[in-house]
Amino acid sequence: MVVSRIRINAAKVVPPIPNTRHYGVVVGERGLLDFLVWVCVTTDVGFLGSLWCRATLALATRYCRNVLVTASPRELVKRKGSEPTAKTIPKQWVIYRALSRELGLVTIDTTHETPSESLAKLISGLGLIN
Repeated sequence: MVVSRIRINAAKVVPPIPNTRHYGVVVGERGLLDFLVWVCVTTDVGFLGSLWCRATLALATRYCRNVLVTASPRELVKRKGSEPTAKTIPKQWVIYRALSRELGLVTIDTTHETPSESLAKLISGLGLIN
């Protein structure tokens, strides 16, 4: 898995052990916000102003804690290598940043961090450890 441009969706779920106060965390590599960015990149960025986008945003933010895990555009292109999607990274980066600012998402910049450092920031950003 490339830790370049992933969104983490964390939601409280029913605990597997009855009568406990502990909750699990569901982590997803992609989510509804990624779908919105994909639609904007493959069609028109004007989609962000549509009713469909607002409905999708409502679903994405109501039931999930979204975290933007990112890096600089240059680093993301480097990590993607020769994948065909690498050329869309600058546009994706701008859209993700705009959504992140607008929604007040926790953002973790992994440009100069190890995976362990990024994980520590994620855990802290989600408030999973006191």
